[in-house]
Amino acid sequence: MKSNPKARPGTSVIICCYNSGKIITKTLDFLIKQKTPHPWEILVINNNSSDNLIEKIDCYVEENNIGNIRLINEPIPGLSYARRKGVINAKYDYIIFCDDDNWLNDDYLFRAYELLSSNQEYGIIGGKGTPHFEDQPPEWFEEYASHYAVGPQFKMQSTTRALVPTDFVYGAGMVIKKNLLIELYNSGFTSLLTDRKGNSISSGGDQELCYAVQFSGMKIGYSPLLEFEHYISKDRLNRRYLRSLFKASGKAGPIFRLYKLALAGTRSLPPFFWFREVVFILRKILLNTSTPNYIRVYYWFYLLETVQLNQSFYHIFNSMIVLKAYQERPIK
Repeated sequence: MKSNPKARPGTSVIICCYNSGKIITKTLDFLIKQKTPHPWEILVINNNSSDNLIEKIDCYVEENNIGNIRLINEPIPGLSYARRKGVINAKYDYIIFCDDDNWLNDDYLFRAYELLSSNQEYGIIGGKGTPHFEDQPPEWFEEYASHYAVGPQFKMQSTTRALVPTDFVYGAGMVIKKNLLIELYNSGFTSLLTDRKGNSISSGGDQELCYAVQFSGMKIGYSPLLEFEHYISKDRLNRRYLRSLFKASGKAGPIFRLYKLALAGTRSLPPFFWFREVVFILRKILLNTSTPNYIRVYYWFYLLETVQLNQSFYHIFNSMIVLKAYQERPIK
C-alpha cells in the first residue's frame, strides 16, 4: 500500500452500501443532525450496487445542500473491501463504521471523538444498538438479539461507567483509530474470515479485527453512551434468517478459538488439540438433546470448520508476529 497522508483531527463516517437505495436516505437523515464541534465527513462506499443508490445519494446531496458527503465506488464485492476503500480515502483520524441501517443519535460523533481522545489506550470502541423493527418481532428475538448487533456489549449487560473494556464489539457503530487500520494494511496482515458479500451472510470480520487490534497492544471498549437505532427489516425476522446467522457464527468459531490461543502467547497447539475439539463439539451435539436447533446448527458448522483448520493456527500466529513486528518498528 502507498504511504498514507497523516489524518487530521476529526471523524470520518464510512457507510458501506450494497443496493441500499431504499434505506440510505433515512440513515443520512440521522447523520446530518449530528451535533459536534469537531470536523467530520460522510463517505458512502458503493460496493457494486445494481439499484438506484448513486441517484439517491446525488439527489440527497443536492436537495440538502451538503458538502461533507462523498460517494466512492468499490467494485470488488465484500464488506472488508468496501471498508478498506473508505479508510484509505478518509480525511480524519477517527473512523466510524456505520451500517446502512444504523441511525446514530445526534451526539454519537461528539461522544465517539471525546471517548477515543481521552482514552488513548483504546483502539476500538463499540456502542449500544436498539432495535427498530419494520414489523412485529418474533417471541424469540430478545434471546438472540446480540446476533442482530443490538443490545449491551458488556458481560454484565448494564453499566453506569462511560467506557468498559471488553474482548470485542460488533461492527455496527464501531469507532476505531484510522492509524491502526492503516498499520494493519501496511503490515500485510491477512484475514482468515470474510464479511458479507452482497446478500450472502458470513460472519467474523469485526471480531477478527478486534483481536488484531488487541495484539497491537490496544484495548477494546464498550460505551453505553454511544447509542443508535438498528433498523431490522421484516425479512430478517424469521427462523430461516436466524439459522443462517448461527451457521455463519459456527464457521467463524474455530478461527476465534485459534486467535485467543495466539493472543495468550501459545506458540504451538497442544497434543491432540483438534481431536479434543472434535470430541467436545460432538458431545455438545449428541448428548444435549434439549439444545435449540439454532445452537445445534452453530455446533455442526463449528465442527465442519474445525476439521479443516490444520494449518490455520500457524497462519494466525505468524500474522500476529508480523503485525507485532510492524507495530514495534523504529519510528523514522
